Amino acid sequence: MPNKTFQTNDAVEEQSSDFNYREILDAVILHWHWFAISIIGCLFVAFLYLRYKAPVYSTGAEVLIKEEDPYKSRMQGNALADFSQLGILTNSNGFDNEVEILSSKTLARRAVTNLKLYVRYAFDGTVRDEELYRTSPILADMSSVDLDTLAMPVFLEIKPLQEGGYHIEGEALEERFEANVKTLPVRVKTLSGWVSLRPNPDPTCVFDDRSLKVYIYRPTLMAEAFLEATSIEPISKMTTIARITKNDTQRQRAEDYMNELIRVYNEDANEVKNEVALKTEAFVNKRIKIIDAELGTTESDLEMYKKRNQLVDLMSDAEAAYKGIENYQTRQIELQTQMLLVKSLKEYVDNPANNMEIIPANLGLTDQGLNNIIAEYNAKVVERKRLLKTAPESSPVVVSATNAIASLYPGIRHSLSTVYDNLRVQKRNVDEQYDLFVGRLSNAPTQERVLSDIGRQQSVKAALYQILLQKREENAISLASTVDKAQVIDAPESTIRPISPKKKLVALIALVIGIAIPAGLIYLLNLLRYRIEGRNDIEKLTDLAVLSDIFVAGELKDGKRAIVVRENTNDMMEETFRSLRTNLGFVMKKSEKVLLCTSVIPGEGKTFVSTNLAMSMALMGRKVLVVGLDIR
Repeated sequence: MPNKTFQTNDAVEEQSSDFNYREILDAVILHWHWFAISIIGCLFVAFLYLRYKAPVYSTGAEVLIKEEDPYKSRMQGNALADFSQLGILTNSNGFDNEVEILSSKTLARRAVTNLKLYVRYAFDGTVRDEELYRTSPILADMSSVDLDTLAMPVFLEIKPLQEGGYHIEGEALEERFEANVKTLPVRVKTLSGWVSLRPNPDPTCVFDDRSLKVYIYRPTLMAEAFLEATSIEPISKMTTIARITKNDTQRQRAEDYMNELIRVYNEDANEVKNEVALKTEAFVNKRIKIIDAELGTTESDLEMYKKRNQLVDLMSDAEAAYKGIENYQTRQIELQTQMLLVKSLKEYVDNPANNMEIIPANLGLTDQGLNNIIAEYNAKVVERKRLLKTAPESSPVVVSATNAIASLYPGIRHSLSTVYDNLRVQKRNVDEQYDLFVGRLSNAPTQERVLSDIGRQQSVKAALYQILLQKREENAISLASTVDKAQVIDAPESTIRPISPKKKLVALIALVIGIAIPAGLIYLLNLLRYRIEGRNDIEKLTDLAVLSDIFVAGELKDGKRAIVVRENTNDMMEETFRSLRTNLGFVMKKSEKVLLCTSVIPGEGKTFVSTNLAMSMALMGRKVLVVGLDIR
């Protein structure tokens, strides 16, 4: 039979490239049970996941990071507000540093250690263990030395015995251990160290019929886990308010961790803030002790001198002479006090042990330039110590701060020496003037001059002692009035509903997967199909015209194919061959009289089609000859 092409190749390609929604719908309808089973199975798996997955809650808090000089910062904020709105400047210098400190591993580890969050408790469950927080009937702990060297977590499983006591078994460094104890508290020896067990003082925390599982982790690792679940970020660019958010399966644990983190942050900030005052306090107390001893010696010398010389009262003429030198004596006392203060500071600065340390300030020096450079030096030392909490000494920022401090240190020493020399020159001039007036009292008794010298020394010591006592009180007030750097605006509060897992999202994913699995399977089977199964396959693979679709006929009892076309009958098979006969009439020319029905595989229906087609043509009165041949 000659080829009859009714479609061009371009048309066939265009038709085959179109997305055939009919085929998809037919495949879904044909394999509907696959989709039903897959969707039901995936939804059931999603239900089990939601049933046994521990819910995760979000806990949030807002904290105001106070600035060192609120008035100055407020003035600067008003001046730079326009630039900040334009995006030229942002509040990202000191506040960003405080946020980094607040999110540092050091503070997280201190919070975890203080709350003993490195120990986890759980009751044994069939599918999922029930995690406990604050409700464990037994509390476990290890020494700080063992915790710092803990290479692997320590696991314990505690079961109460019917006869009393507890059965303990566990694992440490991949080695099992087992023990029975009668009473608590008790210490259990493991390869990782001693584990201390004690009963929970809360009487409501008791055992049920399940065993208690205890996991002890290294605090550093637990701190890292808490940091990964915690985010700290500013709520806006123009404020110093930080939003702290933490996700946890235990709401109370997250709230306790946040409160402890804020507390240790304030504690650390106060330690750094009070370091100058503490150094000053130590220096002042040391000097008070020395001056007190010297003042006592001077008073004792005065008493002994009066006893030896039997002096009771000063002469009236000597009293008048003293008034003439009163101004210079007062000046001598002031200069002597300043020289002692400068000398003490110079000894402190020259001590190598005090390098990169706070220099005592506010001691009453009159030289304003020296006070300013000491204040600048102390500010840079405090800044360097705060940077060291978040960066190593090799960090460029820390190295820059160290170099700045080192550059100021020689200047302070030079200034101290210069100030001391100036004071000494002034003292020499005042002494000369004083001696000039004292020389005018040559007629005064020798005892009067000695008493004057002793009295002057006593006055110097007393004045210095009074100054140091005043500074000590001022320093104590400064220490007592220290306020926390972080102020809690909104206390830690957890969400009522869990943020994970999300039931609607999980159900939607399960539904999509339930549809995708059978769809993918059908698509894969379609890709691996190697047989031509229908009219669509022929139209996609060839450009031949399909004249008719003939159904597969059943077999007779003798095993032979039936002749389905008969006279005066009208069933589906006969209509099929009549359609084939009619379509052939449109395709064949009048000169074409021979039809060849062939295939390369036996049993594909050559005889069935040719005999029934011949019968259908014969019923029209045509003369038909059916010949069965071997093409070879």
